Amino acid sequence: MKPVLNLKGVSFQYLKNAIIEDISFQVNGGEIACLLGPSGCGKSTLLRLIAGFEQPQQGQIYIHQNLVASADTMTPPQQRQVGMLFQNLALFPHMTVNQNIGFGLSGHADKQQRIDELLCLCRLEGLNHRYPHQLSGGQRQRVALARAMAPKPRIILLDEPFSSVESELQNDLAHEVKQILKSQGVSVLWVTHSIDEALAVADHIGIIWQGRLMEWSTPTELYEQPKSAVAVKFLNQANLISGEMNEQGCVNSTIGCLNLVNEDQLTPHQATQVAIKQSQLSLSLEQPTNGVVKSCVYQGGYYALTIDIGDKQRLKMHHNQALKPNTAIQVKAITNNGLYGYQT
Repeated sequence: MKPVLNLKGVSFQYLKNAIIEDISFQVNGGEIACLLGPSGCGKSTLLRLIAGFEQPQQGQIYIHQNLVASADTMTPPQQRQVGMLFQNLALFPHMTVNQNIGFGLSGHADKQQRIDELLCLCRLEGLNHRYPHQLSGGQRQRVALARAMAPKPRIILLDEPFSSVESELQNDLAHEVKQILKSQGVSVLWVTHSIDEALAVADHIGIIWQGRLMEWSTPTELYEQPKSAVAVKFLNQANLISGEMNEQGCVNSTIGCLNLVNEDQLTPHQATQVAIKQSQLSLSLEQPTNGVVKSCVYQGGYYALTIDIGDKQRLKMHHNQALKPNTAIQVKAITNNGLYGYQT
């Protein structure tokens, strides 16, 4: 399948500061791809480059195999066939729902027919004469989505689309928007800082960290087998245990010898970090101890512990009973097989 969007080695600087560095990925037809990362990592800047609001200093951006941006090429935004749903929605307050959706359809012979299709698709029937201030947050969200879809763009860019919506509504809205987009077979690049949101909607997820693309994987691959220690930290689904890998692919650590499944990709006798989930660890008060409880917080049904082990290493674990800070404990791996290691 040919990609709808293809980035090759894209870099962008602002005032000599690197914002985006050597990013490459592609989004195929009908696919929803998410860019995940903390605030300030370059996600929104990347959308601006794709939309045509900024120009890369290096690399190329292709939309439907057409070069639209490089150091020497800059196709105007209106010629890229890109739809965009902004973080603040950017609905026109003086326009009705009907007028907002049809804003980009000037001159289209079947303008009202297309608007009516989108009103039905986005469950906005009967609201076409209302103004944005007369709508709920979810309804405004769907109006903005309908407006982005109206001209039938080749790809839609979503920039933190639910940041202004109440947290309890975000999951429902994400699933609803995904269903709408999938039903139309449109390609999507969706920027978010929410791990749960990305896992719920994406076919592929990219993790951006300090302007670099650290990972591009399916949700399952990312969750089960992250390719970098940065991804492990950001997902917050596992602890990272430090040690040194020997010739047999085992990392000698404070909690024991940990066998790696990817030792053939690593170098022996190098500092190595091993990702190990809370479910793969056990905690007891037995001797010898190798850790100290630093904090214990009740989370409803379990206690969240922060534990210091070894030299400047910190773990997070769940426990079924409260432990006082400074309690000496023993932490060990329940399994020492099937683990992944990372080296810098």
